[in-house]
Amino acid sequence: MVILAMSRIRSSLGVLAEHSLPPPLLTQTIRAIDKALDLELAIMLDTYRRGMETRLRAQERLATRHVAALQVED
Repeated sequence: MVILAMSRIRSSLGVLAEHSLPPPLLTQTIRAIDKALDLELAIMLDTYRRGMETRLRAQERLATRHVAALQVED
């Protein structure tokens, strides 16, 4: 979903640039937009990955405690 949204933003900014800038500036602007959006997407995906890893570790700790508690009961 995030990648689709970023693609729409990229497309919209490209259209805006095409209608607003002369060709020499257009190429440079499109490259700058692409670099900025690629960087932003990488940051967002890394943040998501880190959050998922944190949640996974928390679930693993909880599961380990649950198993340990079951073993104590036996």
